Amino acid sequence: MTDSDTSSEFEDLVAAYCAGCDAGDTATPEEFANQHPEGGPGLLPALKRLVDAMSLLPSADLPTQLGRYHVEGRLGRGATGEVFAVRDDAGRELALKRLLPHASSQPRALERLRREGEVLRSLDCDGIVRIVAVESIDGMPAVVMERILGPSLAVLLDRARERRERDGQPLALDFRELPGAGAGWLRAVALVAALARSLSVAHDRGVLHRDLKPSNVRLRADGRSVLVDFGLAHDPDAATLTATGDLLGTPNYMAPEQAGGHEVGVAADIYGLGAILYELVTGQPPHTGHDAVAALAAVRSGPPRPARQVAGGVPKVVELLLRRALAFRPSARWPSAAAFAAVLQLAADGGGGDTLALPVRQRSAEWLHWHRRGVVATGVAGVLVAVGITVMGAVTATRASAAAAAFESLCTAELDGNQESKKLALEKLRGTHFEPDVVSWLAGGEPRDEFVIDLAAARTLVKSDPRAAIGALENSVRQRPELAYAGALLGMAAASAESWQIGERELTAASRRLPKSIRLCSELAALYRSTNDHPAAVAAYERALRLSPGDARIWSLLARSRGENGDPAGGLAAMERAKALHDGERPPVQWLRIEAALLDGTGRKDEAVAITAEVCRRSPSAANWNNHGRTLDGLHHMAEAATAYRKALELDRDYVSAAFHLAFLLAGSKRATCPECEAFYRSNPTYLAPSEVEQLALRVLEIQAGSFDHVVPICEIVQQSGRTAAVLERVEAHLAEDLSVEALGRLAKARNLL
Repeated sequence: MTDSDTSSEFEDLVAAYCAGCDAGDTATPEEFANQHPEGGPGLLPALKRLVDAMSLLPSADLPTQLGRYHVEGRLGRGATGEVFAVRDDAGRELALKRLLPHASSQPRALERLRREGEVLRSLDCDGIVRIVAVESIDGMPAVVMERILGPSLAVLLDRARERRERDGQPLALDFRELPGAGAGWLRAVALVAALARSLSVAHDRGVLHRDLKPSNVRLRADGRSVLVDFGLAHDPDAATLTATGDLLGTPNYMAPEQAGGHEVGVAADIYGLGAILYELVTGQPPHTGHDAVAALAAVRSGPPRPARQVAGGVPKVVELLLRRALAFRPSARWPSAAAFAAVLQLAADGGGGDTLALPVRQRSAEWLHWHRRGVVATGVAGVLVAVGITVMGAVTATRASAAAAAFESLCTAELDGNQESKKLALEKLRGTHFEPDVVSWLAGGEPRDEFVIDLAAARTLVKSDPRAAIGALENSVRQRPELAYAGALLGMAAASAESWQIGERELTAASRRLPKSIRLCSELAALYRSTNDHPAAVAAYERALRLSPGDARIWSLLARSRGENGDPAGGLAAMERAKALHDGERPPVQWLRIEAALLDGTGRKDEAVAITAEVCRRSPSAANWNNHGRTLDGLHHMAEAATAYRKALELDRDYVSAAFHLAFLLAGSKRATCPECEAFYRSNPTYLAPSEVEQLALRVLEIQAGSFDHVVPICEIVQQSGRTAAVLERVEAHLAEDLSVEALGRLAKARNLL
């Protein structure tokens, strides 16, 4: 075949790909190149350049309006979707991402776009692109997000490579466009540290990115980095090549387990961050190949070449960071994005070089990979040397990881008020220079850093003024999303202020980061109970008890939540455990109240009455006498119940529950449907007191003026007693007042009853 024949065939393949795109074919350049190996290694790069060029060229079919958004241009276009630069009616510069018509009929593509919108809406972090709206435009789903005006890291890398080829620079990247100051590698490490902090926010919400690469990192005008394109987050197929060849993720940056089609976790995103840093300091991805299949094979074959072998001038500290982040086995990488961020920041601040050490097992695995031919040649002797190195060295953690773990223990001890654990954590942190300003403050020193000063001031407001604390702590979390202690304080403040959504979000995230905190489990349980999510409350208290099985107070709270969750027998078992662990002579009154309710729930009403009577003797409050009356009422001890309700009202004239239940009893209770009630009132007719019922009803209406929660039930009781005139007059008087729609609705229903 002549060169002209080869050139013609190549051009025919490119033309065929263009025709397919125009016809709605969804094949990616990688898929098309794999299907046509006759195009040679140059086909895939040519198709990629073509797609990039086509996506940015002015187009006659560029719409002027998409829904309520004015289109200013097209920012990019791929095989299945396109992104437009738009403005809304308020003039905000936004980006609108929608599927192309041929892709909108594909369920998986629709699902990924919908998922991306939902995932990003759940996150609130400056380092993650913010979603403005998820809506349907012209019948197709679209995600509207903030427009990041700065370039992507991929663009900066392309510029750097062009300069290298033009000027012959020894380093792949001169970093002149990266934010910050100092040597180029310091800027690169600081940028990836910021990415890791942002990613930790997503991980704390249970969200993985799964497609981290330079093109998915953009820079704001002030140089701050932003993660974009969470389209693969939560995708159950995101780690696989599908039967149709649909490649989810980018091979050059994939973790080995993802390239192998296995389940992925946080470690895969750690690998992605490492891949970005690797390319920033070497100028090329960790793994390369002339097509997707070759790249995947390279990823699955072993770790990438050490960075210092690829590009000169890479510091040892950066290579050590990369070797652990890009470790072949997921378990050998940093345990979390927050831990990776802490060590990156330590290196970016100019330290950490003497604190980093790779586990010997990983060093041995790498040595075997790069010297496998020599090992085969030397046979058993070589293998024994490698095994001997592994056994002698064992697996060691880096000092930086130990410092991060000690800091986590310090935050946990501070939240839980565990002074002994706090002292041990501070001892481990001595001399590490890890989070020095926060550590100094938590150790009892005066806050000096501006961030810590603000955090300390906000902490004082958590109990006294939680609503004011929320705003201050949201700012702290925005500045330092990786600092779980700040998020924990925000969650507690929000829960106290009944901002349930913020409270649940922050407490859940903080408890993932500080999994040994008993207080965070208890705070979450209390929040769930306040929102009537009793199964979740039970589960949270049980988690707290796994951390502290000897805590009698938590056992008592679990007992109450089990009862509220419809398991009074399980609640009684928990209460017995609480009483067995209690140090005092007598259990607290609150425990007795819980036990009485649980006994009542299991039908052991006589035992419940005995306990409520003891509660009233030890703490004669209106609430306790009212509870005693209700327990007696349940046993049809009407006379004793009436006495208990009256004692409650003597102590608190405005105790509406006692007034309501006494009125119910004096109106005849359930005598129309309950034989025992009917027998009591037939034998004791003087207990039917319509005039007193009327007065109690008027009292309930007076106490509840404005809300009227009990107005309909109390009017049903009045109707049963037969004395309705005065109550009807009071109801109609309230109807003439300026009240809420809800209150007026209740009053109208009560008037109809009367």
